[in-house]
Amino acid sequence: MLENASRYPLEQPRLSQMVDAIDALHRDVTAPHVDLRAPS
Repeated sequence: MLENASRYPLEQPRLSQMVDAIDALHRDVTAPHVDLRAPS
């Protein structure tokens, strides 16, 4: 969630916060995930 942003951010620092949030989401979604379950 962007701090103190009630609409699409056009000014700093909220614009940078939005870019960072989108980047973090993209990295999380595209990262290889490790299966931590024990082998059966």
